[in-house]
Parts: sequence; C-alpha cells; structure tokens
Amino acid sequence: MLFELLTGRGLSDNSAKGGDRRATEMQTEREHADLLDIRNLPDYQVWKAMPPGPAKSALLMRIKLEAEEMEKGYPKYWKEDKVPRRTISQSSSWVGDINYEPRTNTAYIQMGDKVYTYPGVSPEGMARLLNSPSIGKRLNELKPYVGGDF
Repeated sequence: MLFELLTGRGLSDNSAKGGDRRATEMQTEREHADLLDIRNLPDYQVWKAMPPGPAKSALLMRIKLEAEEMEKGYPKYWKEDKVPRRTISQSSSWVGDINYEPRTNTAYIQMGDKVYTYPGVSPEGMARLLNSPSIGKRLNELKPYVGGDF
C-alpha cells in the first residue's frame, strides 16, 4: 500500500492533510467478509428461488461480481490494494512516501535519500501514524529497524 506524502519546506505538521481519513485504515477480516457476503444483495433471494441450471449459475456469478464491486467502493483498503481507495493528502517537511505491507506488517518509509524499515506495524498503527499531528515528530520518537507499533 503506497501512501504518497507531499514533502518539502513549509509542509510541517501535516499542513496539507486532507481527504477521506478512512482511506488510511484497513478493513477488518469481518468487514471484508460482510462486504463480500452475497446474502446482503437484493438478487440473492431471486437466485435462491431459481431452479438449478445455467441461468442460476450465471446469476450467481453476477451477484458475486456485484459484491466485489461494492467492496471496492468501501473507503478502507484491503490487503491486495496497492494505493488508498480514496484520495488522501499527507505532508511532511522531511518524510517522503510510505510503502506499507499489511501482509507482513512492515512499513518502508522514505526520509531524505534513505528508506527505513519498520517491522511489526499493525494496520491500526499505520493509520495512527498517517493521522498523527506530525508524521515526522512521531517517527523521530521511534528508532528505525526496531519492531513495534506506531
């Protein structure tokens, strides 16, 4: 998941923070399952009442695709997403882009011309960092390469 940050002088304390803040959060397993649950869709009852056959199979495929499209419209990201689902803006005078791997709970954070690795970062910890009053100040309190949450 790539969180792009505007970087440069005059951009301290997340001065350019904006957008849908839910885009900094990852769906829970439960939210993901509920969003893909076809029983929540209107055509499910129609499909359930149909006799077996190709028409029923085709409708089921369409219902599953509809659920997947609805899930993609949810603002919180999922593990396979590469970028946030909603436009968000972040800024820092010295922190650059943040690449977060929710499957391994690892954050790769650009600072100057170096990339620092932060293992052990939960999705909730990443959201806290991105929504903190100052990303740089928060990172300055932590040491790179040390496991732990933000």
